[in-house]
Amino acid sequence: MKQIFLIFFFFALGLPCFGQSKALSYTLSVEFSPSFMNRSTLTVRSGADSSFIVLKGYKSLNKKELSFCDTSTLKAIDLSRLTAFLKTYKLSVKATKKSTFKKKHGNLPKYEDIGFDGINVDLSLTVNANTSKYHFWSPKRGSEDGKLMGILFEIMQKAFPMDKPFGYQSYEYIKELKEYF
Repeated sequence: MKQIFLIFFFFALGLPCFGQSKALSYTLSVEFSPSFMNRSTLTVRSGADSSFIVLKGYKSLNKKELSFCDTSTLKAIDLSRLTAFLKTYKLSVKATKKSTFKKKHGNLPKYEDIGFDGINVDLSLTVNANTSKYHFWSPKRGSEDGKLMGILFEIMQKAFPMDKPFGYQSYEYIKELKEYF
């Protein structure tokens, strides 16, 4: 009788005792291309066992030579707001391809689609081997894209504070990059 009760009990709990994790595992890659700064790439990896963030800054547009590369481990709580936001972010619905820009608008882009003092942002979100890509230009503060950038800057500033040993080159870059948003 006890065995039947235990089997039913574990079954009713959804079998958490067998190592099933309900945490969302994902990789978010963000490429920043500001008008008057060097490019950078941010990678946020959230896994069941560990999470980390990497910020790479490049010396030139071709991204062949690194200016800096900083990495920091993160706790699940550090990514909880981002994880919750990504569950509702309509990345795959809003996805656009820069390669189809000319097909849609002819040889010259519309003035409202480009800018001279702003930032291009390319996102790539991979969840369970499914990748969605998205591109936007200088998001407005109240927009979904603006909210995402606000969350990412909170994470970056926590991961790369100035008071870490040896400092972080990322700290100064993040301060300047944030002005684009």
